[in-house]
Amino acid sequence: MKYDNKTCNKFVEDMKKAGLEIEHYHGRFFWEGPAVRVDDIQDAMSNTKVELQWDHMGLSFIVYPKQSGKLIEQMRQLCLYCMKMGYPFEHKPCGIWVKEPTDIIDTSERV
Repeated sequence: MKYDNKTCNKFVEDMKKAGLEIEHYHGRFFWEGPAVRVDDIQDAMSNTKVELQWDHMGLSFIVYPKQSGKLIEQMRQLCLYCMKMGYPFEHKPCGIWVKEPTDIIDTSERV
């Protein structure tokens, strides 16, 4: 599996070396890319320096590279669309629970 994103390719390489099975995941917050399913998040985190995030899937976790840049901008645009359409804060169909698009931040940019 090869991706255009260097971070994704590093994640895949590291997870393969750790013996974890890679899958293509389409999940929360518009993520689509490589991921691994683990019972313990540390099984993935301890085998890579790539910043990770995860979704809790009942008894297991799906772990994937942290999102940034382009994806954050897409989320901000969707938030603007919901505001323009007049959806109240509590009922946005996008599921992004922020009052302003600028509330969506890329935490990887923090120092």
